[in-house]
Amino acid sequence: MINRHLLRSRCLALCWLAWYMSGGQAQAQSPGDFSVTYGPNYSSADRKDTMKPSWVAPLAVLYRINCRYMVGADDDTFLVNKTTPGYQWGHGDPAVEGHITLWNGGVGLYGKCLESIRPSLRFDDVITIPVSGTLESTKVVNQSKLTFLRPTITALGQQLATLTVVAGASVAGVSSGGTTANALGSANYTRNFHPDGAWAWESEVDLASANALSPSSAAVLFAIDGSLNQSQTWLIRFGTSMGLTPYAPKVSPFVQFIFSKNLTPSAPASGPGGSGIMRRRMR
Repeated sequence: MINRHLLRSRCLALCWLAWYMSGGQAQAQSPGDFSVTYGPNYSSADRKDTMKPSWVAPLAVLYRINCRYMVGADDDTFLVNKTTPGYQWGHGDPAVEGHITLWNGGVGLYGKCLESIRPSLRFDDVITIPVSGTLESTKVVNQSKLTFLRPTITALGQQLATLTVVAGASVAGVSSGGTTANALGSANYTRNFHPDGAWAWESEVDLASANALSPSSAAVLFAIDGSLNQSQTWLIRFGTSMGLTPYAPKVSPFVQFIFSKNLTPSAPASGPGGSGIMRRRMR
């Protein structure tokens, strides 16, 4: 059976990285941008006690090939599930993902991708591959989604906020045969404390309908994210999600550390006199 804790951790890692690489908090908005994220996530039991507390630490990487295509992968390096007799230790299944920007996927001024300053629409696909001996599903899980991003830019051209709306579906194999599917949806609003600032706050709503493997769920998320150094190659994101429905984890605090770098030999500047596309003002 699919571990719902792991699916949540996968969203925390890869889904946020995909948003970040599309012009999110760190403004990683040019071809050649590469990021690695790692951090622990704890999920409590749900109100119905149908699943026990769990600890998981996903590792995820994402690379922007150009302004239209991104690829990524992740794996849960370790996870611990609390069970009635004790604890289960292990790791999860790896996943690969691809992203195609369908609208406003071109290049703008100074090599920045248009989606960093204009509304955009992207197709996302994440495939979880079952591996023998893990604590996750023994069947393939495929998530396909459409992501709408709308940045808010000030009159001076500074990034102030980003609205991200996601809608899609997840299809999973069932051990008894066949597949089961459910709908997924989320809305995230992230706002810098200052225009083009190094720190931001975010709020999010996550929804999932029921399928043969799990009931429907709804949760809200609150987080803070920002830069740890002047060059802004090291970032941090921390916060928690809270379940609104009986079968969602009551609370899921997390912390993530992100390393970001542009792998292009001559990365474009952020504008006249700029110091690089991935750098923002430290505030």
